[in-house]
Amino acid sequence: MILMQSRMQLLESVRNGLEITGIPFTGIIGSDFYFMPDSDDIGMYYFVPYIANYFHIPTTFAIDIFYYAILFIAFGSAIISYWFLYKSFTYRFIAGIGLILFYVFLKKSYSIPPYFIGSCTALFLIPLFFYIVKHKIELLRYFLLTAGILIGLSNYIRSHSGIGIFLFLVCFILLYKNINVIKKYTYIFLLTIGLVIPFIFFSYHIHNAESYLQKHNYVNADAKRSHPFWHSIYVGLGFMPNKYGITWLDGVASTKVKSINPNAAYLSYEYEKILKHEFFSLLKSDPYFILENVFRKSYAVFIMLLPYISIAPILALIYRNKNNSISFLIAIFFGSLPGIIVYPFFEYISVAGAFCILYLISSVHNAMDKGLLLDLRRIGLYVIRKFKYK
Repeated sequence: MILMQSRMQLLESVRNGLEITGIPFTGIIGSDFYFMPDSDDIGMYYFVPYIANYFHIPTTFAIDIFYYAILFIAFGSAIISYWFLYKSFTYRFIAGIGLILFYVFLKKSYSIPPYFIGSCTALFLIPLFFYIVKHKIELLRYFLLTAGILIGLSNYIRSHSGIGIFLFLVCFILLYKNINVIKKYTYIFLLTIGLVIPFIFFSYHIHNAESYLQKHNYVNADAKRSHPFWHSIYVGLGFMPNKYGITWLDGVASTKVKSINPNAAYLSYEYEKILKHEFFSLLKSDPYFILENVFRKSYAVFIMLLPYISIAPILALIYRNKNNSISFLIAIFFGSLPGIIVYPFFEYISVAGAFCILYLISSVHNAMDKGLLLDLRRIGLYVIRKFKYK
């Protein structure tokens, strides 16, 4: 799998630091130790070095093992879940076609980890969730606690990749009629508890790494450990030509910050604060530029997702799939936001694409439950009679 050179260097540094200190996130450059990674998606920098050191394999091979394992587990779980969810060959066939479509979509981003993590998490959890709700409702509490943990891990491997999945599950539970109110809030509480567990886990290891570095007088004082939000939004304004000289290049943002405060470290809190101020200054002075940018990105994302959501909303409207539609559309909207507020790449909207396809599978199955095949037969006979008597 392809990985940016900067990320590969970080991974090698963290692997070497882990081998020497036994402590995750302690990277080594030369003879000095630093907290690494210093930006986002830190889950990868925890798991991959452990795999590489445990099996004594090259880091590139460890990356392949980690991400391909996630892919195979996600697709395997989806196949098994749909197989047991539906007994009819026709229903299973539709699910199989949907999974092939899912692979076609995922192929656009799976070669560049960790962008597809949210898609794989959705593929693993949502079909299994439907199976449990329909056939094993007594296991739902355990599923939701586990789902929360997996969503939390997904957020750490790729920033914010699990938000849409979390919102889907919450909306579905709240709208589901066969669960009483007390159980609904209990289930949401368990899902949230699961979500917090990875936060506690990674916070502990981050604190452990910081303590070690401080004890040995190696401190990366201005480390940035969240996704570079305003940096991404600012360079994302370069989606369309503009008079401000903003283009989709990281150097444009860093040059802007340096012109205002030369001492602001790259992706530091001060760096982000400056770009946030610049964005709102543009919004105030030229709101049309910002709105046009958002509109064009939204249109691009819509066109990219249209083949995958296909006829799902139409089927949901005709065959009354309101509650499922609300949950899916909320997840699709939040999954689309990175493409709308940053840049409309397939990699950035992979979670939205995943939910589009899962929504399509769900809508077709719901329509079949309510007479889609019979209606298609009637339409076919009507068309044949029309042509016959012409």
